[in-house]
Amino acid sequence: MTDPKISRSISEETGAEMLLFHSCHNLSKADFESGATYLSLMKQNVENLKKDLNNYMILSCRDVTVAYDSKIAVDHVSFEVNEGEYVCIVGENGSEKSTLLKSILGLVPLKCGSVSFGPEVHRKRLGYLPQQTNIQKDFPASVYEVVLSGCLNRRGLKPFLQQSR
Repeated sequence: MTDPKISRSISEETGAEMLLFHSCHNLSKADFESGATYLSLMKQNVENLKKDLNNYMILSCRDVTVAYDSKIAVDHVSFEVNEGEYVCIVGENGSEKSTLLKSILGLVPLKCGSVSFGPEVHRKRLGYLPQQTNIQKDFPASVYEVVLSGCLNRRGLKPFLQQSR
């Protein structure tokens, strides 16, 4: 922006870092005839940017850290998943892949950091189906029961959390 006041206002509205640069706008004849002002065009641009950014991001993890007692399990993990992307979490046994997923779903508390979802994603509508739990070792379950257990988060139930972890 050539005007620091406008730039600062846009930065405060969007949370974006303030950069100074010269701007250029496509002004239609209808906009011109309706008396569009520079400020009204900038406000419309900001609204369009917000809309585009909010609709594109599905999941954002910033500086996510999870600890069991004093042992750090997930250490300052940051990433973003955008619409249309596929994600694969890969690691050795015991590398806390499941802990990361549980923290994203809110099944284990974060020590620090944040997890946020895009406007179309609702945490309670996400399901988590663990590989195996202590309960599953003791008795068999039908496929229906196993799939149904992945929907329990929606009801606020957390049957797969171990008190010791």
